[in-house]
Amino acid sequence: MRRWLAILAIVTMGVTVIAACGDDADVPGNADVNTSVPVSAATVKIKSSGFDPSSATVPAGQAVTFTNDDNQDHRVVADDSSFDTGTIRPGESTVVLFQKAGTVPYKDTLDPSNTGQIEVTAS
Repeated sequence: MRRWLAILAIVTMGVTVIAACGDDADVPGNADVNTSVPVSAATVKIKSSGFDPSSATVPAGQAVTFTNDDNQDHRVVADDSSFDTGTIRPGESTVVLFQKAGTVPYKDTLDPSNTGQIEVTAS
């Protein structure tokens, strides 16, 4: 019985460590995707007709919220791969934090005709 309890304890610790690691990888470039950042400098709505607005300006160190206002899934990805929101389901939002000044063009990979850009100014 003690042997089984010891094995159970080891398995439980292993699962806890794996869960704590998660599957989020750091994204190279000037942006970090974060679904828990509560405040952003701009909001971009994803609609069936495209991004609204299609261009936004934020200071470096600030975030942009991408909100899916459509009834289809969307996935916003920077042209330079500096961020990838993953799939955003209808009614959901994802926040992207922009660290460095510059222009970041992006598109909806599930509807590549939808494009936009974020202008990140020096803070």
